[in-house]
Amino acid sequence: LVNQVWLDQAGLKKEKVLNRHMADIFPSIIEAGRLDVYKEVLRTGESRELQHCIHPGGKETWFNIRVFKVGEGLGLITRDITKEVTYRQRLETLHKHTVILQNADNEAEIVEKTFGILVDGLEYETVDIIKCEDGKLLDFHTTTPETFEIPITGPGITARACRLAESQLVQDTSKDPDYILGTHEARHRSELVVPVLIEGKVKLLINIESKKPYSLTLEDKKLVELLAGHIGSQLESLKLESERIRANLAEEMEEMKSKFMHTATHELRTPLTSMKGFLELAIDEDEPEVLQRYLDIVYRNTQRLEALTNDLLDQQRLEEGGLDINPVKVDLIKLVSAVVNDLEPILDKRDQRIQVTVPENVVILVDEMRFQEILFNLLDNASKYSPEGSTIWLSAKVCDGRLQVSVRDEGIGLSEEDISKLFKPFPDIDNPVVSDQSVGLGLSICKGIVELHEGEIWAESPGPGEGSTFFFTISEVDLD
Repeated sequence: LVNQVWLDQAGLKKEKVLNRHMADIFPSIIEAGRLDVYKEVLRTGESRELQHCIHPGGKETWFNIRVFKVGEGLGLITRDITKEVTYRQRLETLHKHTVILQNADNEAEIVEKTFGILVDGLEYETVDIIKCEDGKLLDFHTTTPETFEIPITGPGITARACRLAESQLVQDTSKDPDYILGTHEARHRSELVVPVLIEGKVKLLINIESKKPYSLTLEDKKLVELLAGHIGSQLESLKLESERIRANLAEEMEEMKSKFMHTATHELRTPLTSMKGFLELAIDEDEPEVLQRYLDIVYRNTQRLEALTNDLLDQQRLEEGGLDINPVKVDLIKLVSAVVNDLEPILDKRDQRIQVTVPENVVILVDEMRFQEILFNLLDNASKYSPEGSTIWLSAKVCDGRLQVSVRDEGIGLSEEDISKLFKPFPDIDNPVVSDQSVGLGLSICKGIVELHEGEIWAESPGPGEGSTFFFTISEVDLD
Protein backbone atom coordinates (compact mmCIF):
# COMPACT_ATOMS: atom_id res chain seq x y z
CA LEU A 1 0.00 0.00 0.00
CA VAL A 2 1.47 3.35 -1.06
CA ASN A 3 0.07 6.82 -0.29
CA GLN A 4 -0.74 8.40 -3.66
CA VAL A 5 -0.47 11.96 -2.27
CA TRP A 6 3.06 11.21 -1.10
CA LEU A 7 3.91 9.78 -4.53
CA ASP A 8 2.62 12.96 -6.18
CA GLN A 9 4.56 15.19 -3.80
CA ALA A 10 7.76 13.23 -4.35
CA GLY A 11 7.22 12.98 -8.10
CA LEU A 12 7.48 9.18 -8.04
CA LYS A 13 5.66 6.24 -9.64
CA LYS A 14 4.19 3.41 -7.55
CA GLU A 15 6.19 0.71 -9.32
CA LYS A 16 9.42 2.59 -8.57
CA VAL A 17 8.98 2.37 -4.79
CA LEU A 18 7.30 -0.99 -4.07
CA ASN A 19 9.59 -3.52 -2.36
CA ARG A 20 12.50 -1.06 -2.32
CA HIS A 21 14.47 0.27 0.62
CA MET A 22 13.97 3.97 1.44
CA ALA A 23 17.72 4.53 1.15
CA ASP A 24 17.60 3.27 -2.43
CA ILE A 25 14.75 5.62 -3.31
CA PHE A 26 16.30 8.67 -1.61
CA PRO A 27 20.09 8.24 -1.33
CA SER A 28 20.26 11.73 0.17
CA ILE A 29 18.63 10.30 3.31
CA ILE A 30 21.84 8.40 4.06
CA GLU A 31 24.02 11.34 3.04
CA ALA A 32 22.15 13.65 5.41
CA GLY A 33 22.38 11.15 8.27
CA ARG A 34 18.63 10.67 8.40
CA LEU A 35 18.97 6.87 8.50
CA ASP A 36 20.60 7.34 11.89
CA VAL A 37 17.54 9.31 13.00
CA TYR A 38 15.27 6.43 11.99
CA LYS A 39 17.43 3.95 13.93
CA GLU A 40 17.34 6.18 17.00
CA VAL A 41 13.52 6.36 16.88
CA LEU A 42 13.38 2.54 16.67
CA ARG A 43 15.77 2.27 19.63
CA THR A 44 14.23 4.91 21.93
CA GLY A 45 10.63 4.94 20.78
CA GLU A 46 10.66 8.77 20.81
CA SER A 47 9.30 10.53 17.73
CA ARG A 48 11.45 13.01 15.80
CA GLU A 49 10.83 15.69 13.16
CA LEU A 50 13.15 16.56 10.32
CA GLN A 51 13.11 18.40 7.00
CA HIS A 52 14.01 16.92 3.67
CA CYS A 53 14.42 18.44 0.20
CA ILE A 54 14.00 16.57 -3.07
CA HIS A 55 14.08 17.77 -6.67
CA PRO A 56 11.40 15.95 -8.69
CA GLY A 57 11.63 17.12 -12.29
CA GLY A 58 14.29 19.62 -11.23
CA LYS A 59 11.84 21.48 -8.97
CA GLU A 60 12.86 22.01 -5.34
CA THR A 61 10.33 20.46 -2.95
CA TRP A 62 10.59 20.57 0.85
CA PHE A 63 8.96 18.15 3.30
CA ASN A 64 8.55 18.16 7.04
CA ILE A 65 8.77 14.50 8.14
CA ARG A 66 7.48 13.27 11.50
CA VAL A 67 9.07 9.91 12.33
CA PHE A 68 7.50 7.70 15.02
CA LYS A 69 7.63 4.05 16.10
CA VAL A 70 4.78 1.70 15.13
CA GLY A 71 5.18 -1.75 16.66
CA GLU A 72 8.55 -2.98 15.50
CA GLY A 73 8.61 -0.60 12.53
CA LEU A 74 8.39 3.10 11.71
CA GLY A 75 5.61 5.43 10.68
CA LEU A 76 6.22 8.61 8.67
CA ILE A 77 3.89 11.59 8.34
CA THR A 78 5.08 13.99 5.66
CA ARG A 79 3.87 17.52 5.02
CA ASP A 80 4.78 19.64 2.02
CA ILE A 81 6.34 22.83 3.43
CA THR A 82 7.73 24.14 0.15
CA LYS A 83 5.65 27.34 0.34
CA GLU A 84 6.77 28.05 3.91
CA VAL A 85 10.45 27.44 3.13
CA THR A 86 10.27 29.46 -0.08
CA TYR A 87 8.59 32.35 1.75
CA ARG A 88 11.28 32.27 4.45
CA GLN A 89 14.03 32.25 1.82
CA ARG A 90 12.45 35.14 -0.07
CA LEU A 91 11.97 37.04 3.19
CA GLU A 92 15.71 36.70 3.87
CA THR A 93 16.43 37.85 0.30
CA LEU A 94 14.15 40.85 0.79
CA HIS A 95 15.82 41.79 4.07
CA LYS A 96 19.27 41.56 2.48
CA HIS A 97 18.26 43.76 -0.46
CA THR A 98 16.29 46.39 1.47
CA VAL A 99 19.47 47.42 3.29
CA ILE A 100 20.57 49.15 0.06
CA LEU A 101 17.53 51.45 0.24
CA GLN A 102 19.07 53.18 3.26
CA ASN A 103 21.82 54.59 1.02
CA ALA A 104 19.41 56.14 -1.51
CA ASP A 105 19.53 59.96 -1.64
CA ASN A 106 16.39 60.76 -3.63
CA GLU A 107 13.07 59.39 -4.83
CA ALA A 108 14.35 58.36 -8.28
CA GLU A 109 17.18 56.34 -6.72
CA ILE A 110 14.76 54.66 -4.29
CA VAL A 111 12.49 53.67 -7.20
CA GLU A 112 15.46 52.36 -9.21
CA LYS A 113 16.69 50.22 -6.30
CA THR A 114 13.16 49.01 -5.50
CA PHE A 115 12.77 47.92 -9.10
CA GLY A 116 16.01 45.95 -8.82
CA ILE A 117 14.83 44.25 -5.62
CA LEU A 118 11.56 43.16 -7.24
CA VAL A 119 13.08 41.95 -10.52
CA ASP A 120 16.52 40.66 -9.51
CA GLY A 121 15.97 39.77 -5.85
CA LEU A 122 12.39 38.46 -5.73
CA GLU A 123 12.41 37.49 -9.43
CA TYR A 124 9.08 38.94 -10.53
CA GLU A 125 8.87 39.08 -14.32
CA THR A 126 6.40 41.93 -14.89
CA VAL A 127 6.75 44.93 -12.58
CA ASP A 128 5.45 48.50 -12.76
CA ILE A 129 6.20 51.23 -10.24
CA ILE A 130 3.51 53.85 -10.64
CA LYS A 131 3.53 57.41 -9.35
CA CYS A 132 0.38 59.02 -7.94
CA GLU A 133 0.45 62.71 -8.77
CA ASP A 134 -2.17 65.42 -9.36
CA GLY A 135 -5.03 62.93 -9.45
CA LYS A 136 -3.30 60.76 -12.06
CA LEU A 137 -1.38 57.50 -12.21
CA LEU A 138 1.89 57.87 -14.11
CA ASP A 139 4.10 54.97 -15.20
CA PHE A 140 7.38 55.63 -13.38
CA HIS A 141 9.46 52.46 -13.92
CA THR A 142 8.43 49.32 -15.78
CA THR A 143 9.55 46.02 -17.32
CA THR A 144 6.98 46.37 -20.12
CA PRO A 145 7.14 48.56 -23.25
CA GLU A 146 3.86 50.23 -22.33
CA THR A 147 3.54 53.60 -20.65
CA PHE A 148 0.32 55.15 -19.45
CA GLU A 149 -1.34 58.04 -17.70
CA ILE A 150 -4.79 57.37 -16.28
CA PRO A 151 -7.00 59.24 -13.80
CA ILE A 152 -7.26 57.86 -10.27
CA THR A 153 -11.04 57.97 -10.64
CA GLY A 154 -10.92 55.74 -13.72
CA PRO A 155 -11.10 51.95 -14.11
CA GLY A 156 -8.26 49.56 -13.35
CA ILE A 157 -7.03 47.62 -10.34
CA THR A 158 -4.19 50.12 -9.79
CA ALA A 159 -6.64 53.04 -9.69
CA ARG A 160 -8.77 51.13 -7.18
CA ALA A 161 -5.73 50.45 -4.98
CA CYS A 162 -4.88 54.15 -5.08
CA ARG A 163 -8.41 55.28 -4.20
CA LEU A 164 -8.73 52.82 -1.33
CA ALA A 165 -5.07 53.13 -0.22
CA GLU A 166 -5.14 49.33 0.22
CA SER A 167 -3.36 46.39 -1.40
CA GLN A 168 -5.26 44.55 -4.12
CA LEU A 169 -4.55 40.86 -4.80
CA VAL A 170 -6.53 39.60 -7.79
CA GLN A 171 -5.69 35.96 -8.45
CA ASP A 172 -7.83 35.70 -11.60
CA THR A 173 -8.18 39.01 -13.43
CA SER A 174 -10.83 37.63 -15.79
CA LYS A 175 -13.22 37.71 -12.83
CA ASP A 176 -12.46 41.33 -11.86
CA PRO A 177 -14.61 43.97 -13.60
CA ASP A 178 -11.97 46.68 -13.03
CA TYR A 179 -9.20 44.85 -14.89
CA ILE A 180 -7.96 46.71 -17.99
CA LEU A 181 -6.64 44.50 -20.77
CA GLY A 182 -3.27 45.82 -21.93
CA THR A 183 -1.59 45.46 -25.30
CA HIS A 184 0.80 42.71 -24.19
CA GLU A 185 0.99 39.59 -26.35
CA ALA A 186 -0.73 37.50 -23.69
CA ARG A 187 -3.29 38.66 -21.17
CA HIS A 188 -2.03 38.70 -17.59
CA ARG A 189 -4.23 36.61 -15.37
CA SER A 190 -2.97 37.42 -11.87
CA GLU A 191 -2.23 40.88 -10.44
CA LEU A 192 -0.96 42.35 -7.18
CA VAL A 193 -1.01 46.09 -6.44
CA VAL A 194 0.53 47.43 -3.21
CA PRO A 195 0.47 51.14 -2.28
CA VAL A 196 3.43 52.99 -0.78
CA LEU A 197 2.09 55.44 1.79
CA ILE A 198 3.59 58.65 3.14
CA GLU A 199 1.65 60.29 5.98
CA GLY A 200 -1.37 58.17 5.07
CA LYS A 201 -1.39 59.24 1.41
CA VAL A 202 -0.51 57.06 -1.58
CA LYS A 203 2.79 58.17 -3.10
CA LEU A 204 3.64 55.17 -5.29
CA LEU A 205 2.04 51.90 -6.35
CA ILE A 206 3.92 48.64 -6.87
CA ASN A 207 2.14 46.63 -9.56
CA ILE A 208 3.11 42.98 -10.21
CA GLU A 209 1.44 40.82 -12.83
CA SER A 210 1.65 37.18 -13.89
CA LYS A 211 0.36 35.30 -16.93
CA LYS A 212 -0.95 32.45 -14.76
CA PRO A 213 -4.03 32.71 -12.54
CA TYR A 214 -3.41 32.13 -8.82
CA SER A 215 0.37 32.33 -9.28
CA LEU A 216 0.50 35.42 -7.05
CA THR A 217 -0.36 34.47 -3.49
CA LEU A 218 -0.90 35.91 -0.03
CA GLU A 219 2.81 35.27 0.62
CA ASP A 220 3.66 37.58 -2.30
CA LYS A 221 1.30 40.19 -0.87
CA LYS A 222 3.04 40.00 2.54
CA LEU A 223 6.50 40.32 0.97
CA VAL A 224 5.65 43.30 -1.22
CA GLU A 225 3.81 45.03 1.64
CA LEU A 226 6.95 44.68 3.76
CA LEU A 227 8.99 46.22 0.95
CA ALA A 228 6.43 49.03 0.51
CA GLY A 229 6.73 49.78 4.22
CA HIS A 230 10.52 50.14 3.89
CA ILE A 231 10.11 52.42 0.86
CA GLY A 232 7.51 54.58 2.62
CA SER A 233 9.77 55.01 5.66
CA GLN A 234 12.74 55.94 3.48
CA LEU A 235 10.72 58.43 1.40
CA GLU A 236 9.30 59.98 4.56
CA SER A 237 12.81 60.36 6.01
CA LEU A 238 13.99 62.03 2.81
CA LYS A 239 10.99 64.36 2.87
CA LEU A 240 11.65 65.39 6.47
CA GLU A 241 15.33 65.95 5.71
CA SER A 242 14.45 67.98 2.62
CA GLU A 243 12.01 70.12 4.63
CA ARG A 244 14.66 70.67 7.30
CA ILE A 245 17.23 71.72 4.70
CA ARG A 246 14.72 74.06 3.02
CA ALA A 247 13.83 75.63 6.37
CA ASN A 248 17.50 76.14 7.23
CA LEU A 249 18.18 77.52 3.75
CA ALA A 250 15.24 79.92 3.98
CA GLU A 251 16.48 81.12 7.37
CA GLU A 252 20.01 81.48 6.03
CA MET A 253 18.78 83.35 2.94
CA GLU A 254 16.71 85.71 5.09
CA GLU A 255 19.72 86.39 7.30
CA MET A 256 21.93 86.88 4.24
CA LYS A 257 19.36 89.22 2.68
CA SER A 258 19.21 91.31 5.86
CA LYS A 259 23.01 91.44 6.09
CA PHE A 260 23.25 92.22 2.37
CA MET A 261 20.83 95.15 2.66
CA HIS A 262 22.62 96.50 5.72
CA THR A 263 26.05 96.26 4.09
CA ALA A 264 24.87 97.61 0.72
CA THR A 265 23.23 100.58 2.45
CA HIS A 266 26.43 101.25 4.37
CA GLU A 267 28.55 100.96 1.20
CA LEU A 268 26.28 103.42 -0.63
CA ARG A 269 26.03 105.85 2.27
CA THR A 270 29.82 106.16 2.71
CA PRO A 271 30.59 107.84 -0.66
CA LEU A 272 27.36 109.87 -0.49
CA THR A 273 28.30 111.23 2.94
CA SER A 274 31.78 112.10 1.70
CA MET A 275 30.40 113.80 -1.42
CA LYS A 276 27.89 115.81 0.59
CA GLY A 277 30.55 117.00 3.04
CA PHE A 278 33.03 118.13 0.38
CA LEU A 279 30.30 119.78 -1.72
CA GLU A 280 29.25 121.80 1.33
CA LEU A 281 32.88 122.88 1.77
CA ALA A 282 33.18 123.68 -1.94
CA ILE A 283 30.19 126.04 -1.85
CA ASP A 284 32.01 128.45 0.48
CA GLU A 285 35.53 127.90 -0.91
CA ASP A 286 37.11 130.71 -2.96
CA GLU A 287 40.60 129.24 -3.36
CA PRO A 288 40.75 127.52 -6.80
CA GLU A 289 43.33 124.89 -5.81
CA VAL A 290 41.43 123.85 -2.69
CA LEU A 291 38.16 123.85 -4.62
CA GLN A 292 39.71 121.60 -7.28
CA ARG A 293 40.90 119.18 -4.58
CA TYR A 294 37.37 119.01 -3.15
CA LEU A 295 35.89 118.38 -6.59
CA ASP A 296 38.47 115.64 -7.29
CA ILE A 297 37.41 113.87 -4.08
CA VAL A 298 33.74 114.20 -5.05
CA TYR A 299 34.52 112.79 -8.51
CA ARG A 300 36.37 109.79 -7.07
CA ASN A 301 33.40 109.07 -4.81
CA THR A 302 31.00 109.25 -7.76
CA GLN A 303 33.19 106.66 -9.50
CA ARG A 304 33.09 104.49 -6.39
CA LEU A 305 29.32 104.90 -6.21
CA GLU A 306 28.94 104.02 -9.88
CA ALA A 307 31.12 100.91 -9.49
CA LEU A 308 29.14 99.73 -6.47
CA THR A 309 25.83 100.32 -8.28
CA ASN A 310 27.07 98.32 -11.27
CA ASP A 311 28.18 95.53 -8.93
CA LEU A 312 24.76 95.45 -7.29
CA LEU A 313 23.10 95.22 -10.70
CA ASP A 314 25.50 92.47 -11.84
CA GLN A 315 24.89 90.51 -8.64
CA GLN A 316 21.13 90.76 -9.16
CA ARG A 317 21.45 89.63 -12.80
CA LEU A 318 23.60 86.66 -11.74
CA GLU A 319 21.08 85.57 -9.11
CA GLU A 320 18.22 85.89 -11.60
CA GLY A 321 20.15 84.25 -14.45
CA GLY A 322 20.02 87.43 -16.51
CA LEU A 323 23.74 88.21 -16.87
CA ASP A 324 24.78 87.44 -20.44
CA ILE A 325 28.28 86.90 -21.80
CA ASN A 326 29.51 87.31 -25.38
CA PRO A 327 32.44 84.92 -25.89
CA VAL A 328 34.98 85.69 -28.62
CA LYS A 329 38.39 84.21 -29.42
CA VAL A 330 41.11 86.35 -27.83
CA ASP A 331 44.87 85.93 -27.40
CA LEU A 332 45.64 85.27 -23.73
CA ILE A 333 48.77 87.44 -23.58
CA LYS A 334 46.85 90.38 -25.07
CA LEU A 335 44.19 90.16 -22.35
CA VAL A 336 46.70 89.78 -19.51
CA SER A 337 48.87 92.65 -20.76
CA ALA A 338 45.88 95.01 -20.90
CA VAL A 339 44.92 94.24 -17.29
CA VAL A 340 48.50 94.55 -15.99
CA ASN A 341 48.89 97.91 -17.76
CA ASP A 342 45.68 99.20 -16.14
CA LEU A 343 46.95 98.06 -12.75
CA GLU A 344 50.44 99.57 -12.98
CA PRO A 345 49.54 102.98 -11.42
CA ILE A 346 48.09 101.20 -8.37
CA LEU A 347 51.13 98.94 -8.02
CA ASP A 348 53.57 101.85 -8.46
CA LYS A 349 51.79 103.81 -5.74
CA ARG A 350 52.26 100.89 -3.33
CA ASP A 351 55.78 100.07 -4.55
CA GLN A 352 54.63 96.56 -5.47
CA ARG A 353 55.90 94.31 -8.25
CA ILE A 354 54.10 91.79 -10.41
CA GLN A 355 55.69 88.75 -12.03
CA VAL A 356 53.76 87.34 -15.00
CA THR A 357 54.18 83.82 -16.40
CA VAL A 358 51.80 83.20 -19.29
CA PRO A 359 52.25 80.72 -22.18
CA GLU A 360 52.41 82.06 -25.73
CA ASN A 361 50.09 81.17 -28.61
CA VAL A 362 47.10 80.43 -26.40
CA VAL A 363 43.69 81.60 -27.62
CA ILE A 364 40.72 81.46 -25.28
CA LEU A 365 36.99 81.77 -25.97
CA VAL A 366 35.76 84.29 -23.39
CA ASP A 367 33.80 87.47 -22.89
CA GLU A 368 36.77 89.83 -23.17
CA MET A 369 35.47 92.53 -20.81
CA ARG A 370 34.27 90.04 -18.18
CA PHE A 371 37.54 88.07 -18.26
CA GLN A 372 39.48 91.27 -17.65
CA GLU A 373 37.07 92.09 -14.82
CA ILE A 374 37.90 88.77 -13.10
CA LEU A 375 41.64 89.25 -13.52
CA PHE A 376 41.63 92.90 -12.44
CA ASN A 377 39.56 92.10 -9.35
CA LEU A 378 41.90 89.31 -8.22
CA LEU A 379 45.05 91.37 -8.86
CA ASP A 380 43.57 94.47 -7.19
CA ASN A 381 42.64 92.41 -4.10
CA ALA A 382 46.14 90.90 -4.03
CA SER A 383 47.60 94.41 -4.07
CA LYS A 384 45.11 95.82 -1.57
CA TYR A 385 45.71 93.12 1.07
CA SER A 386 49.51 92.86 0.64
CA PRO A 387 52.16 95.08 2.25
CA GLU A 388 54.00 97.80 0.35
CA GLY A 389 57.09 96.56 -1.48
CA SER A 390 55.67 93.02 -1.86
CA THR A 391 55.45 90.85 -4.98
CA ILE A 392 52.36 89.47 -6.73
CA TRP A 393 52.64 86.44 -9.01
CA LEU A 394 50.28 85.99 -11.96
CA SER A 395 50.61 82.71 -13.86
CA ALA A 396 48.60 80.68 -16.34
CA LYS A 397 48.87 77.18 -17.78
CA VAL A 398 46.86 74.87 -20.02
CA CYS A 399 45.99 71.49 -18.54
CA ASP A 400 43.68 68.88 -20.13
CA GLY A 401 42.27 71.44 -22.53
CA ARG A 402 41.43 73.95 -19.78
CA LEU A 403 43.14 77.20 -18.88
CA GLN A 404 44.07 77.61 -15.22
CA VAL A 405 45.00 81.09 -13.97
CA SER A 406 46.43 81.76 -10.51
CA VAL A 407 47.16 84.97 -8.57
CA ARG A 408 49.45 84.61 -5.54
CA ASP A 409 50.29 87.30 -3.00
CA GLU A 410 52.31 87.86 0.19
CA GLY A 411 49.37 89.37 2.00
CA ILE A 412 47.29 88.81 5.12
CA GLY A 413 46.32 85.21 4.31
CA LEU A 414 43.03 83.54 5.14
CA SER A 415 41.67 80.90 7.49
CA GLU A 416 39.70 77.91 6.16
CA GLU A 417 36.51 79.43 7.58
CA ASP A 418 37.15 82.73 5.78
CA ILE A 419 37.83 80.91 2.49
CA SER A 420 34.45 79.17 2.75
CA LYS A 421 32.73 82.60 2.86
CA LEU A 422 34.82 84.48 0.30
CA PHE A 423 32.67 84.01 -2.78
CA LYS A 424 29.37 85.04 -1.15
CA PRO A 425 27.97 88.59 -1.49
CA PHE A 426 29.40 90.82 1.27
CA PRO A 427 31.07 87.94 3.13
CA ASP A 428 31.42 88.19 6.89
CA ILE A 429 35.20 87.71 7.08
CA ASP A 430 36.69 87.45 10.56
CA ASN A 431 39.71 89.61 9.74
CA PRO A 432 39.91 93.28 10.79
CA VAL A 433 42.01 94.26 7.76
CA VAL A 434 39.55 92.73 5.31
CA SER A 435 36.54 94.02 7.23
CA ASP A 436 37.87 97.57 7.18
CA GLN A 437 38.45 97.56 3.42
CA SER A 438 35.37 95.40 2.55
CA VAL A 439 35.58 92.71 -0.11
CA GLY A 440 32.01 93.61 -1.15
CA LEU A 441 30.60 91.91 -4.23
CA GLY A 442 33.72 91.52 -6.36
CA LEU A 443 34.54 87.88 -5.66
CA SER A 444 30.88 86.84 -5.74
CA ILE A 445 30.56 88.38 -9.21
CA CYS A 446 33.85 86.78 -10.29
CA LYS A 447 32.47 83.39 -9.27
CA GLY A 448 29.31 83.97 -11.29
CA ILE A 449 31.24 85.05 -14.40
CA VAL A 450 33.64 82.10 -14.16
CA GLU A 451 30.71 79.67 -13.89
CA LEU A 452 29.10 81.27 -16.96
CA HIS A 453 32.32 80.26 -18.75
CA GLU A 454 31.86 76.68 -17.40
CA GLY A 455 34.85 77.13 -15.12
CA GLU A 456 35.64 77.02 -11.41
CA ILE A 457 37.14 79.49 -8.95
CA TRP A 458 38.67 78.81 -5.55
CA ALA A 459 41.22 80.09 -3.04
CA GLU A 460 44.01 78.51 -1.01
CA SER A 461 46.03 79.85 1.90
CA PRO A 462 48.43 78.33 4.45
CA GLY A 463 46.69 80.50 7.04
CA PRO A 464 46.49 84.07 8.38
CA GLY A 465 49.64 86.06 7.67
CA GLU A 466 50.89 83.51 5.11
CA GLY A 467 49.55 84.98 1.87
CA SER A 468 46.87 83.59 -0.46
CA THR A 469 46.50 82.12 -3.95
CA PHE A 470 43.35 82.48 -6.04
CA PHE A 471 42.69 80.11 -8.95
CA PHE A 472 40.13 80.03 -11.73
CA THR A 473 39.67 77.91 -14.85
CA ILE A 474 38.22 78.52 -18.33
CA SER A 475 37.10 75.58 -20.46
CA GLU A 476 37.44 76.81 -24.08
CA VAL A 477 41.13 76.90 -25.08
CA ASP A 478 42.89 76.69 -28.48
CA LEU A 479 46.62 76.08 -28.89
CA ASP A 480 48.15 77.51 -32.07
